[in-house]
Amino acid sequence: MSTSSSPTAPDDSEERRFAATEGIATLYKFKPFSTDEHRRQVREILVDHKLYFARASQLNDGRDLRPQLRFRGSSETETRQLLRADAEQVWGRRTPLYSAQELQKLRQRLATSTLEQLEQDALQRTHQRLEDHYWVLSLTASRDYVAMWDDYADGRRGVCIHFRSDGDSPFGISQRVLYQDNVPVLLVPLGTEREVADVSTLTKLRRWQLEREYRLIRYPDVDFSDAHLRFEGQHAHFPSWAISGITVGLSMPVDHVREVLKLADAHDPPLPVWRPNSVIEGVGPE
Repeated sequence: MSTSSSPTAPDDSEERRFAATEGIATLYKFKPFSTDEHRRQVREILVDHKLYFARASQLNDGRDLRPQLRFRGSSETETRQLLRADAEQVWGRRTPLYSAQELQKLRQRLATSTLEQLEQDALQRTHQRLEDHYWVLSLTASRDYVAMWDDYADGRRGVCIHFRSDGDSPFGISQRVLYQDNVPVLLVPLGTEREVADVSTLTKLRRWQLEREYRLIRYPDVDFSDAHLRFEGQHAHFPSWAISGITVGLSMPVDHVREVLKLADAHDPPLPVWRPNSVIEGVGPE
């Protein structure tokens, strides 16, 4: 995986919490299966071997990837300087999009706007950066949490797709989410893009902690080809061998179970299929 900031290389400040290095052999994705669109999405994973990475605005929790900002200035003058530094940093990455005249207008806005407006602008810039550039695939380390079957698999009528998360699999670089009582807070001026993204994408409110979430983050500065992932817009193509099985919900209708079994049998290699605590096809429960 070639990049100036590879997701397999820990930051100096803190070691990354990858599924593979934490000994998580399998990660799971819950999907509904009741409608034609639901079944199309499942077939897309099982047949086309591609997964959708969500933007912040598409996540279940409206506060997810929406950090708050805290300004480190001890006075209004210092805070303005910090806000200007943050804005200049963002504009610097986008100078091909701005003419000299446009940049001058932006700088004039910094000089004439109220402090409250500048702080709101900084918050909006941060949220927009996350929306535009950092996309998320949410997986879980457990297929047994009943609330997830109810919430994400259509009241146990859907499926749970199993993905290998060992060191050879692209899902092994999924990172464990940390849970805390409050929305993440970033200090202005902000750190690097990667520091902002990691705090924002890998921290959630404690109310979600039973979901045991791991996230595969699409970083814009990373080439994922060495990890067997190829991005096409918000979809990522992955190798067929990275899927290890399927669990169908206890309330899935019989005709839908048969459809899943056909998809599993046609897969290369064929996939074992379970209901919770029992085997429908395959060698035994994981």
